Amino acid sequence: MNFRDETMIDLINIIQEDRLDREQSSAILEKHRYRNYENLTREIKLVEAQFLEEWQKFIKDSTYIETFLCASAYLAMSYLEYSTLYQQIIKVVRVLSQKQTRLRFARLRLESKYENTNEILQSRMRLHHEKNDIYNIRVHEENKIISFNITSQSKFELKIAKKEFLEMYHRYLKNTTLREEFIQCSDRYAVKLLQRKTQQKKIRAWRKTKPYNQMLRENYIKYSILEHKLLDSMNYS
Repeated sequence: MNFRDETMIDLINIIQEDRLDREQSSAILEKHRYRNYENLTREIKLVEAQFLEEWQKFIKDSTYIETFLCASAYLAMSYLEYSTLYQQIIKVVRVLSQKQTRLRFARLRLESKYENTNEILQSRMRLHHEKNDIYNIRVHEENKIISFNITSQSKFELKIAKKEFLEMYHRYLKNTTLREEFIQCSDRYAVKLLQRKTQQKKIRAWRKTKPYNQMLRENYIKYSILEHKLLDSMNYS
């Protein structure tokens, strides 16, 4: 007969609570249309790409003004739909995230407490520190590729430009004589959006040449395997 080792029962309880919470979180997110939110997020990227494509045609040839106007209006509508769904989702995500954070810190605190008495926990803590090191190195090197200040500035400018773009769209819907003003605002927004997309593309291309994402995946797999081993070793699997 196998008896359960209860010397680290507080840690085992936190691990099991954490695992159960992650399973329940997935069901809760599904119930609150999180899949719709993910699909819309992907669709937004496609709409942005189409918007920029029509904008580049327009700045080269003004006869594309109508297609650019349509692309601008469709992007604004997509943003508004996304915003509505985001407001519904974020309330749920915030609660789930706060609980996950609490459980994660409680688990790390208890793993640190028992680390010197268990080889599996020692290995998990090494992997935890290794993961943090990988993140820090990746961020440091990314900031070399594109200045952190420039990236932060472009994010801020894009946020302001997007706000003005949506405000102008609302005004245009109420008063179509503002057509020219909406086109000019869309043009300004396209400049900022392209600048940000170019930075993101550069970072993604750089990441493909580096091993960090693969290292993080391998780290996560090893970390998860050790969790199962720990539970198995104490007859709690």
